[in-house]
Amino acid sequence: MGYPDKIILFDLAGLMAHFRRFYSNSSSLSYSFPPRTTICGLIAGILGMPRDSYYEGFSTKRCGIGVSLRTPVRKIVQTVNYVRTKGLPEVDASSGHTQVPLELVQPVVGNKKLTYRIYFWHEDDRLMEKLWRQLRERRFIYPPYLGITECPAEIPWATLVGKSKMSWLSETKKPLKIATVVPVKRIRSESLELQGGLQLLKERQPLDFAPGRSLAAVADILYERNARPLELIPNGNVYQLFYEDLNGSRKEYGVFMEP
Repeated sequence: MGYPDKIILFDLAGLMAHFRRFYSNSSSLSYSFPPRTTICGLIAGILGMPRDSYYEGFSTKRCGIGVSLRTPVRKIVQTVNYVRTKGLPEVDASSGHTQVPLELVQPVVGNKKLTYRIYFWHEDDRLMEKLWRQLRERRFIYPPYLGITECPAEIPWATLVGKSKMSWLSETKKPLKIATVVPVKRIRSESLELQGGLQLLKERQPLDFAPGRSLAAVADILYERNARPLELIPNGNVYQLFYEDLNGSRKEYGVFMEP
């Protein structure tokens, strides 16, 4: 992937989310934050790319994607009614309904909206320019949502961090406070600082799709449920960003989700 010289950041916010776990059965369990494949689909929708056309173009070899939780999260389970359809003639709900448990992600009480920050880089400069223009103008081909269409989202903030406001660290030996979620393989052995009050969780998520929407790569991803940074010594490259958001100046370290 090399060392990208610019990264697009934007916030994804909404009242609730559902990011279905790929190994769920009849009970629809959710990840706590959007998997890399979900973010690829979201960006492809903003750009107006046809369904299933972007898997190779958004592979981990061609683009980098990171995500951070900006609000603490919790989960609740609600039972929803779906139309029972075992065949085409039943789409009119003539066979009644079936009830399915659905796990929803919501912000912890005291936070109005669930918010994630997305970090995106692509090797195609024209694609980067088009995405930045559409984010800046709030002009989306397909509207954003948090996993499913029943959970609409908004993008209240976006910025482009250029070469002068970013740097790359390689094989650092000092602990860094990483703002993004971190693949477990990117954490140097026994380097994670277990500070008091941290609620560390791990989720096994898809990273890449192959043609035909088959899984090409998965990874175990570590995050902190209360949206706190993880202090650790990372393996591989780490980006350092300086930028302004709605709350002022920020300095952050982050990593992309990689296999």
